[in-house]
Amino acid sequence: MLARRSPRPPGPGRLGLGAVSLILVTALTQFARPLTQMMDNSYWTYYPGPGAPLVSADELDVLEAMDRWVPAEDVVVVNPFTGGALAYALADRRTTAEHTLYTPTPAERTIDESLSEAREDPAVCRAVEEADARWVLDFGDREVNNGDHSDRYRGLEGLEQAGVARTVYRAGDAKLLEITACR
Repeated sequence: MLARRSPRPPGPGRLGLGAVSLILVTALTQFARPLTQMMDNSYWTYYPGPGAPLVSADELDVLEAMDRWVPAEDVVVVNPFTGGALAYALADRRTTAEHTLYTPTPAERTIDESLSEAREDPAVCRAVEEADARWVLDFGDREVNNGDHSDRYRGLEGLEQAGVARTVYRAGDAKLLEITACR
């Protein structure tokens, strides 16, 4: 006579595997659409092309011209929120900020806040020398993420009018300036 097998209740391993599978399927189906939408939004925020918010055609022109003006060992003062930090990635130049989440050194903070006062304040030129800064990228005041960090970078405004720097290359509103007040 054949013995009938009675079904065994599932053990803890099978229950655990089932629970993990259910959680994974639920998570993957619930988060797939928002993730895709976030990626689409990010692409259109930073897409490459004319009028792109990350880097304009004029700014890209200035970045490409840096090889002719800026020696590889020199440091370029930038406001990373206006796209100037792209000089690090696209022009292979040392910058005072490689990205928007950087922590400035005391010298860099002095430059960002007070470079336009270099002719009146000797501490500014000491900071410029300490940072080994010789150049400034001026990409205007339009910020990549529509923020406003102008108070933090107020020292980078009006440099030519203050007699601190001179424009050596310009494309539209984007400029590369040489610091002249600290020689």
